[in-house]
Amino acid sequence: MRILPSGLVRTCLLAASLLFLQANLASAQRVVFPGPSGEPSEGEIAEARDLFVEGTGHAEAERWADALDAFVECYALSGVPAALFNASSTLRSIGRYLDARDSVDQLFREHPELDESLRGAATELRSEVEDRIATLVVRDLPVDPGLILRLDGSTRPDIGDRPLSLEMDAGPHNLQVELPGYELFLWEGELGEGDRTSVQVTLTEIEEGGSGLRTVLWVTLGLVVAGGLAVGAYFLFRPEPLEPQSMFTVEL
Repeated sequence: MRILPSGLVRTCLLAASLLFLQANLASAQRVVFPGPSGEPSEGEIAEARDLFVEGTGHAEAERWADALDAFVECYALSGVPAALFNASSTLRSIGRYLDARDSVDQLFREHPELDESLRGAATELRSEVEDRIATLVVRDLPVDPGLILRLDGSTRPDIGDRPLSLEMDAGPHNLQVELPGYELFLWEGELGEGDRTSVQVTLTEIEEGGSGLRTVLWVTLGLVVAGGLAVGAYFLFRPEPLEPQSMFTVEL
């Protein structure tokens, strides 16, 4: 991991509050760190310097959450490229490789005037985190406007690619595919850093009056049984004797 020391950035006009804006790019929602809306004031510049130094200290002590807050706030006030680079580097240190890559892309996009040293460090960082991003390749997806994709509970847009590639960080994940008239397709698994895993989607058509009705019946039966067990448990484990006037009074 590389963190730019505060001494190397004498004009690092940094600071303010952590804020994440979500934007749809390609097949996933990407993180974007906002910069200042106008020219920073002298007070904002001074605050930004303090935040940059503070963030560097947190990073050196591996207090990554605090470091990320400081660098993102710093960039929000100042718009200094070094603050955004340090935020990207911090994201890499906590395993958020997808966000780290996207924030480096933001750095290149919004600061084409980067000096050679910072551009080289950012290019190296991007290459490293790109190799650590996992990909789930979804095959045999039907092309249908009613198709709904959910990755880890969040809806993902169907951009029409077949097969569809979904990028994510390493860890446990689940994918749901919903299509009217078909049973829910569910995949669960764990991806490691840099893994590229394929999942083949098989959608089973719902028989009219069939499985849907059976599901309702079983759920209803389950509720009835559960209700009976709950009442039984009340009698078996109630700590005090039954009160004579209670609705649970039993006469033998």
